[in-house]
Amino acid sequence: MSGLKRLLKRLGVIPRNTALYERAFRHVSVPHEHSESYENLEFLGDAIIGLLVADYLVRVLPEEGVGRLTRLRSHTVNQDSLSKVATDLGFDKYLEIEHSKIRDEEGIEDSVLADSFESMVGAIYLDRGMRAAKNFAMKYLTPIIVEAINAGELVDHKSSLQEYLQRRFKQIPRYHKVSAVGPDHAQVFTVECIFQGKVLSKGKGTSLKKAEQAAALKAMKKHRRT
Repeated sequence: MSGLKRLLKRLGVIPRNTALYERAFRHVSVPHEHSESYENLEFLGDAIIGLLVADYLVRVLPEEGVGRLTRLRSHTVNQDSLSKVATDLGFDKYLEIEHSKIRDEEGIEDSVLADSFESMVGAIYLDRGMRAAKNFAMKYLTPIIVEAINAGELVDHKSSLQEYLQRRFKQIPRYHKVSAVGPDHAQVFTVECIFQGKVLSKGKGTSLKKAEQAAALKAMKKHRRT
């Protein structure tokens, strides 16, 4: 049994057309005809995931405003969330990809990993239909949605800080990764928020995005005291 077939069996996917799943893991950098990469499947999967998450949110939060629904959907389908799901499922071991798309000592780029989850959803939809695609996608996305809902209002501290600094100083901050400590499955990132050549604050988190948000929140609190 091939590695891909073992993966599909582990995921509970019974393929009718195995070639679709082979294509779902073939990055455009691999020397094949353009139509044989995962790009079209990723495009389709992205649309399906957006629909499924929006449908779930409207059903469980029927009285919620569009603004928060949009933030919850964005939190669920963003690169950070989808790449983590793909990594947890071991998709990085099955991707056909040209070496330049692999970061030194850090593995495959998060954007490519997120694409691989979307392309898998697209492949399942074409091979097995919407019900199978929904069952697969929502098995992994529902916990992310529920966690976001239970966490309360999602605040984008990076955007708030950028808007504040741009309005007051006509400049925007930048973020620099200082370190990533711990095993691959439980790393803690430290990030600096830098403005006008000075370190405003440092933040820590279990992903770069969370560390940047933490640093931005500290920077906002610091500026509000001045």
